[in-house]
Amino acid sequence: MAYSLIKLLALLLIACVLGISVGWLLRGRREREQAPVAAWKGGADVLQLTSELAAMRQRCQRVEAELAALRAQPTPGATSAVAARQEAPATAQAPPDDLKRISGVGPGLERTLNELGVTRFAQIACWSDADVERLDERLRFPGRIRRDDWIGQARTLMGDC
Repeated sequence: MAYSLIKLLALLLIACVLGISVGWLLRGRREREQAPVAAWKGGADVLQLTSELAAMRQRCQRVEAELAALRAQPTPGATSAVAARQEAPATAQAPPDDLKRISGVGPGLERTLNELGVTRFAQIACWSDADVERLDERLRFPGRIRRDDWIGQARTLMGDC
């Protein structure tokens, strides 16, 4: 009987220690979560932060507009696919090359390249780094052109620029 009583008291002591520990942890967590809320209850900074946020949004819109304008400008000294097509109108009259012969270009990518005005190996062989970056963005396959060496393959298939 004494053994059972000692066993019961030990279990009660363990339960109390466990309950106090869990309560202490939960109380501390709740206080940490409520601390930022208490700091905001002053409300004086809310109007200032709202006006700063509006100013930042306007600044972001101006920067995005400038970026769009810069992207629309041709890169000086770079031969773009469109410029190459305009410089050689006789090439545009010739039947398009089978771009699927380039490893990494399937029917879908060939169709997309044709829609962008790229139909000849000569155009791909003459791409600059700026052209590759621009087309990477349009094709939504980052790094694919360099990884599969489209320019090198195009030069092999048609000859250097």
